[in-house]
Amino acid sequence: MTEEIRALVFIFVIVTVPIYMFMRYAAQVGYKHYAQKWIAAWVLTTLLAFLSPNFWVYAVFLSIGLLYFTQKNPIMKISLFFVLIPSLPAATVQIPGFGLINYLFYIGHHHVLIIVLLLPLMLKKSRGINKNKAMNILVIAFFLLITSIDLRDTSFTDTLRQGTMLAITMLIPFFVIRKSIERIEDLQTIMLAAIFGILLQATIGIAETLKGWHLYYAAVDSLGIDWGFGGYMSRNNLLRASAALGHPIILGYISAIGLGLFLNFYPKEQKKLRPMFWIGVAAFVGGLVATLSRGPWVGAAAMVLVFILTGQKAVGKIAKLSMAGFLALAVLSVSPAGQSFIELIPFVSSDEESHAVSTISYRQQLLEQSWIVIQQNPLLGSANYRDTPEMESMRQGEGIIDIVNSYLQITLNSGLIGLGLFLLIFIIPLIRLYKLQSILKKTVRFKSLIVINRTILSTIIGIMVTIFTVSGIGVIQIYYWSILGLACAFLKLARIEVLQHITSAGNHDPDTQT
Repeated sequence: MTEEIRALVFIFVIVTVPIYMFMRYAAQVGYKHYAQKWIAAWVLTTLLAFLSPNFWVYAVFLSIGLLYFTQKNPIMKISLFFVLIPSLPAATVQIPGFGLINYLFYIGHHHVLIIVLLLPLMLKKSRGINKNKAMNILVIAFFLLITSIDLRDTSFTDTLRQGTMLAITMLIPFFVIRKSIERIEDLQTIMLAAIFGILLQATIGIAETLKGWHLYYAAVDSLGIDWGFGGYMSRNNLLRASAALGHPIILGYISAIGLGLFLNFYPKEQKKLRPMFWIGVAAFVGGLVATLSRGPWVGAAAMVLVFILTGQKAVGKIAKLSMAGFLALAVLSVSPAGQSFIELIPFVSSDEESHAVSTISYRQQLLEQSWIVIQQNPLLGSANYRDTPEMESMRQGEGIIDIVNSYLQITLNSGLIGLGLFLLIFIIPLIRLYKLQSILKKTVRFKSLIVINRTILSTIIGIMVTIFTVSGIGVIQIYYWSILGLACAFLKLARIEVLQHITSAGNHDPDTQT
């Protein structure tokens, strides 16, 4: 039995339990029809990934399957995009230029999903009010800035190529998700789809660490795609899980997002579903822990903290959470394995030679050296920032200069103008969500909207914290553009709900009758 087949069988054994429990949960909350298709599509995608002789066969049959599952249902298209985006690494293969140019583009699994599922929706005319014009302008301005500054160190042809790929991974997910969701119910469906896709990878990640085996390496090799990463990464003699994401920190990042979104589905009324909910939470936390990536741990903690602070009885809940945390640390501290894990927690270990301390020191030094470089070209950055003596001093033993900070990466490349645009794209939805929260609290009928608002608000904040510790590798950028699209869609729909409520209240007010 080849390694691909052994890994495929092992994966299907691993996901049997989470799929079964998710199916039960989905049936109870009214998503059985969608869940059945999500599961079937994921199984098909995984089979194709491990059994296809090359990427092109995989891409053709995947496209046919996606068209069959989605047909003309836009919500199914978007939900399947979220289910399948983490099901294979964001690795790519070159499309040849057929003798005219060196090559056309690099294409990967994530590009196929966006082109087949989302691109057709991009061309459809949106309905309803649109109050997100500022966001639209900022996103397009950021895209044009990033694309145009590429001309500094490359040809027009290559700039066009890179701009096209950026449009696929940035503009299409953001604008399609923003404009295609027309009901709150559809938004919740898409959130649940994202949760399902991440849940499976978090579960696989736990198994990878326990087994000490990266399950998707064989599939990537057989497809002939290049993901830019390689080798087994470990900390404290434990394998850092990556599942189908290609790198541990990407799995940690999406596990944090899955946990943040899952908070929306706490079964307050259906108490019999609570055990399944907490098992789901445990799976996401387990996926986070299995990556041994501290940045996503901090991001996930920020998500949970913000979610609690924006809800009722926040002080009591934080006190309980703190007590549970201290109890867990106390239990872990009594065993050597537990003490080894505690040393991985940021800012806990004081040993200067420990890996936890060394990586924090590297990040601090990176900030200091990057600021010196930024001051040399503050407005629009520099294409050659890696060639400076300051950045050369950051070269690691692997021979790379690892810019483990998305904000620094953007600032070094596009200056403070680029950073300003990027931050505004996050800050504007956060401000609007925060203001909306106070409006929704005034009316009992908006109880479910309040929870969604808190969920999206806390998830975006958690993403902002996490990307401070990682550059935009893999699907990291696709996820935050997609979540920002969800935020804009929710703001639009919530505004409609509030206006309808005001109109309805006005019509029933005796003082307004003629």
